[in-house]
Amino acid sequence: EGECELCQNGVAWLQKRLSVTALAYQNIDVGIYRLTERDCAQAVQLILPDRHLSGADAVAYLLRQTRWRTLGSLISVSGPLGRPAYRWLASHRTSVLAKWLNWLIKT
Repeated sequence: EGECELCQNGVAWLQKRLSVTALAYQNIDVGIYRLTERDCAQAVQLILPDRHLSGADAVAYLLRQTRWRTLGSLISVSGPLGRPAYRWLASHRTSVLAKWLNWLIKT
């Protein structure tokens, strides 16, 4: 959970549905997770006991743990589309699409 409003609201949405611990990369030593600040600034990072997921893969995994599992599966199978779409959204966090998604998850 970093400084990005979309990220903060996304984490809050997930925490209402799952037991997850979110750490703002700005407040921790990301090196202990074998990550860089750049990794964390560019995409959400999900650290699991047996693997590490990033970006669209992390979002898809988390959604599959909720009643939104179909959406998570669609993101996974759309790999060649989902990953670039995630990267675009992450680099355009103030776009109309990001604001719309932010509004959706806040309601």
